[in-house]
Amino acid sequence: MFPSGDFKRFEHSLGVAHLAEEVCQKVFENGGRKGLSMGEQDYIRESLSLAGLCHDLGHGPFSHVFDANVIPAINPTLKWSHEDASKMLLENMIDVYSIDIQKEQLNFI
Repeated sequence: MFPSGDFKRFEHSLGVAHLAEEVCQKVFENGGRKGLSMGEQDYIRESLSLAGLCHDLGHGPFSHVFDANVIPAINPTLKWSHEDASKMLLENMIDVYSIDIQKEQLNFI
């Protein structure tokens, strides 16, 4: 393990969001996605950052242990993935809290 690493979900999700934005910025700086307007670049950068932030929403307690052991013990026939659960939770939060996001952007995320 990394000696100074902090492996909490909150920090992990913030870090992934930040890295997604950094990679996106570097791609744009190095000529990737030529012809995109600043608005289109902002849309992509925002979408990738949100995807990074929300990518692990669907993990249960104790993360992969829960996904691999608890879910199958409760219902062996259930095809469960934390990625599908993340998508369901994000869609639910958007509905419940009336978050203003277009369906097209949600699909991109």
